[in-house]
Amino acid sequence: MANSSKRKLLLGGALLLGIIAFVALALRQDPVPNAQVQLSRIDFEAPLDKQEAKAIQHAVMNTAGVKHCYLNAGAGTLTFSYDLREQQNEVVLAAVQQTTATDARLYQVSESAKASSCPVTGAGSPVKKVLAYASQIWPF
Repeated sequence: MANSSKRKLLLGGALLLGIIAFVALALRQDPVPNAQVQLSRIDFEAPLDKQEAKAIQHAVMNTAGVKHCYLNAGAGTLTFSYDLREQQNEVVLAAVQQTTATDARLYQVSESAKASSCPVTGAGSPVKKVLAYASQIWPF
């Protein structure tokens, strides 16, 4: 009986420690890294030459809050990430427009792309197909 009681006490203690550790980890509220980082794109009407592209990249990277910048001069697209707490994409666009004479505008997602871009609910998504098939077998 003594061994059985000790075993139960150890098992109960281990279970209690496990629950305390789980609750401590679940309630921990560390900030999510990069939770406030946004990705944005600026389109140019015409391809950019090397000198103009370099000046634009320099202007964007010198804008407060901008983390990364990639300029595809041939395609006329600039993609950049920035911290929402420090900057807005309109300010970056203004910095670009002051640097170049080429017409630049923020990329706007079309309504059709918005409607079909979700991997869960978008038209033709694998998840939607599986759910449609499952609903034929087991009507909800």
